[in-house]
Amino acid sequence: MADEQHLPRLETASELQASGADAVGSAEDRHDSLRGRISHAMVGMKKDFYGKGPTKAKTFINDEYIFAVMEGG
Repeated sequence: MADEQHLPRLETASELQASGADAVGSAEDRHDSLRGRISHAMVGMKKDFYGKGPTKAKTFINDEYIFAVMEGG
């Protein structure tokens, strides 16, 4: 599994924010952010497994928990 990407473990929300993972900016910035990448991956997995993906997705990161909220589809 040498080609797997490993993200550093961040203990607190402030460490995550300091890393720039939840940067808010243009649509391109949001898509390239950690939250955007997680949302995109979750939509892709649901589409792969069920044949149709959600129409909206948003990811929230709070300390050690990640919540991906999907709507539609």
